[in-house]
Amino acid sequence: MRDLYESDQSGFVEASRQIIRENVEAPGLPYVLTLLLNNGVIVKWLTDPDYFTTAQATSIVEILRRVNPRIDTLLIAAAFPPAGGGASDKALSEAACLRVLEITAAANNTLRFLPVVAQLLRHSSAKVRTKAALIVGRGN
Repeated sequence: MRDLYESDQSGFVEASRQIIRENVEAPGLPYVLTLLLNNGVIVKWLTDPDYFTTAQATSIVEILRRVNPRIDTLLIAAAFPPAGGGASDKALSEAACLRVLEITAAANNTLRFLPVVAQLLRHSSAKVRTKAALIVGRGN
């Protein structure tokens, strides 16, 4: 699979996305997800509500937790707004943060990424701060 990825990255990524959308429990999916995670593709997809439903994203994160227990931390770090971003960047960052918080809130053990979520208590969006506060409160 790695050879397929390296020979045609865009084709592999698009085909992978279709397979993941159709069947989150497809054979070999953990390997494909690991390959996409190591190449920075899957984190972008998980933070964007247009790629997967919340249920699909939550299932994908559960699979990735077995491969990388820090997936929640990676997602939360990716959802921070870019420094010096404009108004459209802020809106995208708010949507990404809310999406990530929704996915990570489904985890049974929020203590492992609680310090990272606590950083979102300073986010510029009141919605993000509120959702982060709910998760922090649940974790204590």
